[in-house]
Amino acid sequence: MNAVLSHTYAYLEVMDRWLKDHGMPPITRVYKTTRDGKRLTLEDECLQSCSLPSIAYGFKRCSLKHMQREIQSQLQDKGIGTKAQQALKLQHEQCKLERKTKSREQKEAEKDRQFAIRQEKKKAKHRGR
Repeated sequence: MNAVLSHTYAYLEVMDRWLKDHGMPPITRVYKTTRDGKRLTLEDECLQSCSLPSIAYGFKRCSLKHMQREIQSQLQDKGIGTKAQQALKLQHEQCKLERKTKSREQKEAEKDRQFAIRQEKKKAKHRGR
């Protein structure tokens, strides 16, 4: 389905006639074509390149090459530079999780121990009656 309505294309002819009547050059139509000669609409080009026109990003002019570079850098979560650094980061995260779980278990064990001590004290306090 074409995103541009047919009456928009029909208006180009009206505008061309008006420009010609007023001594101005006609509208130059620029199309992007695929290798097999198929003409791409703006919608097709956006879907194919996975990008939007520069005006959608708030820029008035920006080449598609630079926009694609920006989009690729946003899509690829590079994180830290080298594979060795990424491996170290992963190892660090795993150790961090292990420390967290171990620490949590120790806290719970200490809490249980303190509770047991309090219970023993209560029993010892009321035992003599």
